Amino acid sequence: MCSILILDDDKPITDLLSDWIVELEILNKEHKLVVANSYDDAVCILQQVGDDNLPVLYFVDINLKSEKNGLDFVQYVRERNTRAIVYIVSGSDPVKYKSRIIKLGVAGIFRKPIDFGLLEITLLSELKRTKQMANAIFDISDEQQQLLEDVLVKQENLLKMYDNYIAKVRNDTNNSKLAHIN
Repeated sequence: MCSILILDDDKPITDLLSDWIVELEILNKEHKLVVANSYDDAVCILQQVGDDNLPVLYFVDINLKSEKNGLDFVQYVRERNTRAIVYIVSGSDPVKYKSRIIKLGVAGIFRKPIDFGLLEITLLSELKRTKQMANAIFDISDEQQQLLEDVLVKQENLLKMYDNYIAKVRNDTNNSKLAHIN
């Protein structure tokens, strides 16, 4: 069974991503990671595994050296599996593709060079949110689970600090305006 598919026409990127995922040790023994270096290769892989065994997680580059781009592949995936989790990994600015990326329901975008710390946190967060999928396909160690929980708590605290800061700035701004009126 194929669980994760990486599509990028830059072999060093696919090697780097696949090595990183293997090092995370989150794949169960019966599941695998597959790599495609072109749109056609990726479509061929999906046709070989069949609609019942499609990957659940995709890392896709937008710009491929072919007539079809990564978003064309995401469209192909969506026609077969609306629940797939797709991340864009791109060296180019994806802003010009914003509306299509949103329409295709892409889970996130990672710019090259890849921030693997952020990617790991995002992946573990996604696995936690989709617990049923995570239990069926991935092994998350207790240490990784604790790391994720710590990061989520820190993230929540940072958001609270940010909200408090914004409220203070607004309050100071309003007080300053009132002082000028009097």
